[in-house]
Amino acid sequence: MRLFKTDRNRIKVGIEPTPLIDVMFLLTIFFMLTSTI
Repeated sequence: MRLFKTDRNRIKVGIEPTPLIDVMFLLTIFFMLTSTI
């Protein structure tokens, strides 16, 4: 639930610069998706 809540807040404040942790998180998801294909 906490992740979902923070996700909504992140989308709401998507204009602000993304923290490095979020970038790493997105990169890991991207690589996981590409490796599955």
